[in-house]
Amino acid sequence: MLARLPYGALKRLEIARALAAKPKILLLDEPAAGLNHTETGEIDALIQKVAESGVTVVLVEHDMKTRDEPVRPYSRPRLWQEAR
Repeated sequence: MLARLPYGALKRLEIARALAAKPKILLLDEPAAGLNHTETGEIDALIQKVAESGVTVVLVEHDMKTRDEPVRPYSRPRLWQEAR
């Protein structure tokens, strides 16, 4: 049944599975990899909601072109370095 889900839905399901353990820190390695622009926006919104709920989010994303902003921190403290 999971194989029938769209790829973006599978990515959101992966995040939901990780959140089921009620983590204090969520490490995400390229959560938008392979997603189209719409799906990337949905993942970004989900990650923002997770961060606003009090979970610290550590995000690694190499495709900065898919982002609305070059670097978008989700939690504090803010320590970011943009690769060039």
